[in-house]
Amino acid sequence: EGLGTSVLDAMAAGLPVCATEGGGIPEMIDDGRGGFLSPVGDSERLSVSLEKLLKNSSLRKKMSLYNKKKVKLFSRQSTYRQTLEVYKKVISHEI
Repeated sequence: EGLGTSVLDAMAAGLPVCATEGGGIPEMIDDGRGGFLSPVGDSERLSVSLEKLLKNSSLRKKMSLYNKKKVKLFSRQSTYRQTLEVYKKVISHEI
């Protein structure tokens, strides 16, 4: 998924996430804090990550709480503010 909205939906629902490092997903998931990232195509590592979450309820809870907070960085308002800051820098030639 190009935009990773399913990842953000899972985070907003308070779920830990196992995903690959494709596209913008690494910007959303803090590996080891909100879920686990695996290299694209590494099904073995993805499988190990899923197993860790399945076997450890306290880890799932910790990551769930983290993701509920982290997903707020991707709200419409936050995205608007961050985009506006980039535009201001480009216009003022700071980039």
